[in-house]
Amino acid sequence: MGHNIKNGRPILENCGNYTVYAQMDSELGNSIFLPQRFKLDLLHDYAPNATFILNVRPAEEWVKSVSNWFGLGGRFLNLFKIDPKKVARYEVLKEIFNNHTQFIRDFVQVHPSHSLVEVDISHSSAGTILADSFGLIESCWGRHNENKKRKST
Repeated sequence: MGHNIKNGRPILENCGNYTVYAQMDSELGNSIFLPQRFKLDLLHDYAPNATFILNVRPAEEWVKSVSNWFGLGGRFLNLFKIDPKKVARYEVLKEIFNNHTQFIRDFVQVHPSHSLVEVDISHSSAGTILADSFGLIESCWGRHNENKKRKST
């Protein structure tokens, strides 16, 4: 997804005419860009009736995941200009996750034209929740992107 907005063009202009946009972040060197967090007003302007899917899980699981996924935890610290040498990394990453989750909930509450489907991706009923929310069969949803070989650091 191109995130350079020029001349007021919509944020999703060059992304195709789709009904679903997912995993909108992009990694830029040692940083990360999260339009679903920092350009949410533009996304709202472009799709004011969009349904947001908020994937949640225990914050500790998210921290473990980003810490074991090719330096992603460090890119989150860079994004928020946090010096990892000056903070308790684990606690700061938990705070980043919890703040983002609350930010999305608050945004949807302030913008009631949106629907929010919140699903705990660590729970066995995650597929059922998604299937029920979108009128699909549960077998459409599965667990992907697991890194079983890496150990927590």
